[in-house]
Amino acid sequence: MRRLLIFTGVLVLVGGTWAAAQNGGKGGTVKIDTPGLVLKVLAGKDKATGKQKQVPIPPGKEVPMSAGTYKVASAGLFAQDASRTVWGLETDGELGKLASLEVTEGQTTTVEGGGPLQVKTSVLISGGTTATPNPKLKTATKAALPKPKTVVVRVSYVGQAGESYAAKVTQGNRPGPRCEVRLVTEDGKVLSKGEYSYGCSVGGG
Repeated sequence: MRRLLIFTGVLVLVGGTWAAAQNGGKGGTVKIDTPGLVLKVLAGKDKATGKQKQVPIPPGKEVPMSAGTYKVASAGLFAQDASRTVWGLETDGELGKLASLEVTEGQTTTVEGGGPLQVKTSVLISGGTTATPNPKLKTATKAALPKPKTVVVRVSYVGQAGESYAAKVTQGNRPGPRCEVRLVTEDGKVLSKGEYSYGCSVGGG
């Protein structure tokens, strides 16, 4: 628990320092009401690098911000297990209702998302539709051999605000274990299986 508190404390310090520098603290506040949900907000360009600064907003705190509309770069969802290991998920680009924040003068903008998460899968099957003769076979036995199919399975976790998290779990500051993907028929026969790797595909027959 201490590790998670330290992590959250650092985010509060960073977010608070950034917010206090905006227009003398005038404006409204933003409160993330979902435990473990952290948003990274775009907050102008860094003078040294010329790139957009991404400032984290931690959960459970009313963070002062100037009035206006802010674009959210990404969201992360963090939780701690019984052994005090912090597990995390990061969004894959689809942010749903978390895509932007509207801060109003004198008001608190409340943000919610995260769990319970829904598992979303999409399957793309390519190949296997065209037959190509094998020139090495004799004329009398030439046969049209079907091309092997390639099955691409994409897994993501969808939060309550419509935000989509990539199936890349972190365990502390390291990549977490990968799940196993199986392609099965309706009667339960396993056609292919393999370790899930985000951005990779599993070949099948």
